Amino acid sequence: MAETKSSETPKQIVAGKPVIIEKSLSGLDGWLVFHMVAIGANIISYTWAFFLAIIALISGVEGISLGVAIETLMFSLILVGLCGLTLLLIANRRKLALPLIYVTLGVSALFATVVSFTTMFTSYESCSTTYDCTSYYSYGCGLSSCKTISLPAQEIILLIGLVVVTWIGTLLIAYYFKKSQRVKQTLVK
Repeated sequence: MAETKSSETPKQIVAGKPVIIEKSLSGLDGWLVFHMVAIGANIISYTWAFFLAIIALISGVEGISLGVAIETLMFSLILVGLCGLTLLLIANRRKLALPLIYVTLGVSALFATVVSFTTMFTSYESCSTTYDCTSYYSYGCGLSSCKTISLPAQEIILLIGLVVVTWIGTLLIAYYFKKSQRVKQTLVK
């Protein structure tokens, strides 16, 4: 073996030509382990969202909040299961993890899209006096002076931006899993 400086990759002499010994790309390391940590964090956040949705439903929310709470209740349970199974399959280096990653990413992006559209396309009632309104996104003012109005334009633009950024991020993560050599060499069982 030829002498190397500490910052160089070790070289091996074969028939008078140096051969660089490459570090193996197989294993749970680098960006793959980062994504495993992110999936674990998603399990925690979707579990928390599930319990927040239960609290919202018990407290008797109305209007947009009711729709979002029901959607969150359904999607969060599905996403906790998908993320948990995905994390387990990646940790065990199973090939089945790759298609499940795509499904999990898609369902997560769909969840953000559905909640955004529910919020965007549901109107709320505005009352003439503040004490008559039950909530900002409520249908129960109880006065004939109530008028139905939509969300302000800046909130709709914000929600559209959320949907666009969510899908761009989802596609970038999916692209990583599609092109990564580490993923191809690790998920082989």
